[in-house]
Amino acid sequence: MGKNLTLFLEGPAADAALEELLCIDGLSAEAVASEDPPQRTDWLSLTANLLQVASAPVLARELLAWFRSRRDKPGGAYFACVIECPDGSRLNLNAVTEEELAAILKAITRPAS
Repeated sequence: MGKNLTLFLEGPAADAALEELLCIDGLSAEAVASEDPPQRTDWLSLTANLLQVASAPVLARELLAWFRSRRDKPGGAYFACVIECPDGSRLNLNAVTEEELAAILKAITRPAS
């Protein structure tokens, strides 16, 4: 059985980004309210617990494509995504390679049944 990852989304369009995240194939996730208050009142912080993945390398590619499409959206609105691993370490998607993310996903998640 795998462990859950937590994703923290922050920015003015975090709610729309979460909706897109939940549509990624191979991902089963639950959205829960963030316990940490946003740093600014115009940002929305959300959390998604990754429950299952079909393929870690494919999901890593999809997650980074999703993140980059939100981050690089025309208009330049701020958007950030940080993954918290079960050991408490945090990984900013701005600073991770596809291979690094795939290795983390493979180590802590279970295949979808």
